[in-house]
Amino acid sequence: MNEFSDVLNELHETKPELFHDRVLSERNRPASDLEIDDIEVPKDRELNKVEWNTGDLQSQLVERHPELEYDNIWDGLEQESGAFEESPEARREREPFGERGRTEDMELLAVYRPFHYYANNEWGVLFFEQNMEEFANRLHSEILKIGLWYDWDSTLKVVTYAVARHEVSHYLSELEALNIELRLGRRVYIPYQDNVYKVTYPNAGCVEETVANVWFFDNAVTGSRVRLQRLFRDIVRKCRGDAYRLAWDKDSYLIRVTENLLAAQINQCNPRPRDVPTVYGLLPRPYVQPWTRYENIPFMMTRSGGGRLGSILNRHRIRKTIRIFHR
Repeated sequence: MNEFSDVLNELHETKPELFHDRVLSERNRPASDLEIDDIEVPKDRELNKVEWNTGDLQSQLVERHPELEYDNIWDGLEQESGAFEESPEARREREPFGERGRTEDMELLAVYRPFHYYANNEWGVLFFEQNMEEFANRLHSEILKIGLWYDWDSTLKVVTYAVARHEVSHYLSELEALNIELRLGRRVYIPYQDNVYKVTYPNAGCVEETVANVWFFDNAVTGSRVRLQRLFRDIVRKCRGDAYRLAWDKDSYLIRVTENLLAAQINQCNPRPRDVPTVYGLLPRPYVQPWTRYENIPFMMTRSGGGRLGSILNRHRIRKTIRIFHR
């Protein structure tokens, strides 16, 4: 079974027209100067351990992380340098966003850098350590308020898992485009980004963000406690941008309809696609093809907080597989 990096290298050679020119020119270049740590995202089995919700640790934990007003959970988080490199090509890539940029709330914690735009040593999920640490501080206070006495490390792992789910959804959207490209023999993902995603972000027409945010709160980890899932769902509702707030209203049936619309947007490269087919969610499934295996996604984290979080997330030699439970 080929590694996904091998599949990409082969596609760079045989179908270079599918990728941004920067990928082909930089694929043999060493990784960027951005200081990053490789991290591994916890499995749901570990995150659902019963002992996380037992014991009376309230006084100790509140003292470590003072309570914050929930309405301010996103306030004060700023985009870190390194979210987008400052090359002329990267600036041109961001131009269609206009003044909106990519600085909305969820992207302050992590971004997905697509393999259509980034070389093998650059693409993947990039977490921003300082913002992740601050967000975990704030969320931990809220978790204590609702009566779940998770310790701070456990809160960090839950946050990391939930944010990773959001970013993995972007990966699945890109895989859906790659499926179509290999079938039709022409570009799909880059036209979709230019004509749909960038021009609709972060408004209601940006269906990809709506789907990604449902994956943020609708999963086996955050759903293990009703109070916890409600909290994560409410976090999405408080995000700026209609694409985020729309996710708050979705249930299992409605998100299927929304995923059908996303698949049609990608297929037709049109924000208002015609004759939306019923596909029951995004087509890529884990373990069907080598390049749909979720552990193929590189997870990286900046060292803007001093490099402390990587050791917490890797403490038990956790695999990097993110288990996706399809409906």
